[in-house]
Amino acid sequence: MTGKSLAFTERDRAVMSEVTRFGVMSRHQLMRLKFFASKTRANDRLKRLVDEGLATRDVQQHAGKPDRHAYTITDRGRDELHRWLALPPEPHKERVELLLKLFHGWEMGPAVMIEHVKGARAEHEAFLQKYDHYDEAMAREDEPPTPYWLMTVSCGRHISKAYIEWCDETIAGLEKLPAEPRRGAEDWHPVAHDHPEEDE
Repeated sequence: MTGKSLAFTERDRAVMSEVTRFGVMSRHQLMRLKFFASKTRANDRLKRLVDEGLATRDVQQHAGKPDRHAYTITDRGRDELHRWLALPPEPHKERVELLLKLFHGWEMGPAVMIEHVKGARAEHEAFLQKYDHYDEAMAREDEPPTPYWLMTVSCGRHISKAYIEWCDETIAGLEKLPAEPRRGAEDWHPVAHDHPEEDE
């Protein structure tokens, strides 16, 4: 193989890693893991992996039942997965719409911003429940979860707990602000700030 990465998405590689972990997986099993939004999308993605020689497909026929499409990772697929795992992660570029709106929240007043932050808090509460579900699911596997799996889930749990703490702090701060939008605007004189030039 060449040193150049094939143009696959993170979801493609997640599918490859799951097939590698289980040895053989059906399309139905991958759909249950919520990797694909639809059966059509699943077919397109899996066909691509097969066409690139990264996976094989075995169509298993059962009387009175739909055909079972079973996928197995190839040696080339495992090599590509290993090559990608060895690459340094790309720098994280975080653009959070909530923070952009909060930055300009003065235009709307605190009431609207409080609702936005409450929505984000609820979202991360749901994430925490999902992580608990992952713990239960991994405990039911034939083999115990590896430390790598647990570390991954732990990262998500820490992030959501910190986000919820920030939401509570932010809501408390917003509740202390004047209710009227642009309160004090007549006394505010914007100051231009110089920013380092960015490459276009």
